[in-house]
Amino acid sequence: SDIAEDAEYHGVRCSLLAHIGQAEIPTKIDIGFSDDVYPEPALMEFPSLLGMEPPRLLGYPIEAVIAEKYEAMISLGMMNSRFKDFYDIVFLSGIYEIEGAKLQQSLFNVLRQRGTNLSRTIYTSNFVDEKQKQWQAFKNRIGSDSDLSFQDIMQRIKKFMLPVHEAIERGQKFSAYWNKASWI
Repeated sequence: SDIAEDAEYHGVRCSLLAHIGQAEIPTKIDIGFSDDVYPEPALMEFPSLLGMEPPRLLGYPIEAVIAEKYEAMISLGMMNSRFKDFYDIVFLSGIYEIEGAKLQQSLFNVLRQRGTNLSRTIYTSNFVDEKQKQWQAFKNRIGSDSDLSFQDIMQRIKKFMLPVHEAIERGQKFSAYWNKASWI
């Protein structure tokens, strides 16, 4: 089916039902066609089951994934109901080490391609307070037992993304390195 989240992005979503023994595993793969990706797509190995050879596919580099999610967060602002983007950025920043220069360039490119201006709405106390109930509903929907409030989530996103955001605003190079917990 066509990806219709936003008419200016073109792509196809493939829905598959994988079978392993009696288990059925619904799987979705999004294939995008409109954006230039930076850094370039890379060959990725996916975990295999039952000791089989791991599948290898071209995929988005982590910097591009984070940049696109962050762009959606700031472009939607107060209208944002895509809480998986917030969850994903916190999760990904906790498991990946990231070169700041690559993340900065990727975010800059996404902002330019989509015509998005940098905004700090998501960092306001009004935004955080207003979104807490929706965050709780999202956690309930995905079955999360995490006790992290939306304020906690936004503090982590602020620590991770705001230095990159500010470097773009100032037109400065951002060369720090994210070590899964902080910029060094």
